[in-house]
Amino acid sequence: MIKSEMIEILKDNGHDINQLINMNKQELSNLINSKVETTDTEIDIESAVEQDDSMVLVPDTKEENTNTDSVAPRVTDPMWTSYVMKQFATDELEGENPRVEGLRRVAELLVGEIIEERSELLSAPNMDNGFRAICKASVLFETMNGTMKRFEGMADAYEGNLTPDFAIYLVTMAETRAKGRCFKNALKLKRVVSAEEMRSGEDKQDIPYGSESIDGGQVTSIQIMCERLNISIPKLLKNMELGKDSLGSLTRTEAIIVAKRLGDYRSHGSVPNSIIKSN
Repeated sequence: MIKSEMIEILKDNGHDINQLINMNKQELSNLINSKVETTDTEIDIESAVEQDDSMVLVPDTKEENTNTDSVAPRVTDPMWTSYVMKQFATDELEGENPRVEGLRRVAELLVGEIIEERSELLSAPNMDNGFRAICKASVLFETMNGTMKRFEGMADAYEGNLTPDFAIYLVTMAETRAKGRCFKNALKLKRVVSAEEMRSGEDKQDIPYGSESIDGGQVTSIQIMCERLNISIPKLLKNMELGKDSLGSLTRTEAIIVAKRLGDYRSHGSVPNSIIKSN
């Protein structure tokens, strides 16, 4: 029996649908298998449904539910997003933005059981891409009607769209954001941004990417490459005519250009004598 059928059975026997949708399949099964007292005897609900469709467990289509708060709207209803947002616990929200762990829980409640989660790092942070991590994620659900449905999402993370506290976790943040978008797609939420996507470097939003000063990761990478190639950094910068005499004075864009030049030297296997370290 699929989850939606379990919920329908229990709802028709007086259970609150809002409580039912917050239960997993095992909890619903346990509730169904419990004994329900009638005026004459005790009946096993699941057995009764299988044996006799004419029993009181069959939904009464003539009865109208006047309590609109207890009835979940359709996904196409304009109130759907508002209804979904009411399902989040207080500690699953940052202001009005749901955390990804909250999106995961609510997705299981309203969409179905999560069968599989996957993530793929499409681009690792490096000099050439401005230290930007790009991740693709997918989540496979067994939906309420018993079908399997997969939802996908992509996201990126770099220092320019993260607060300093999270900027050192580029790959993790890209993956978390991508999964958050999977759950938002599954829940069909409109104009909702996850808390993790809101963690952007607001003080950097008006600064064109690449014009900021070189960061620690770029400095370390250039130093390592120069050491391996026996290149003098001051001589390299002078040779490249960047108008800078130290790594610390470079912008991010200039650092990327320097890294690319070093990569070319490594690929071609030759370094100009003018930039080799003096013995």
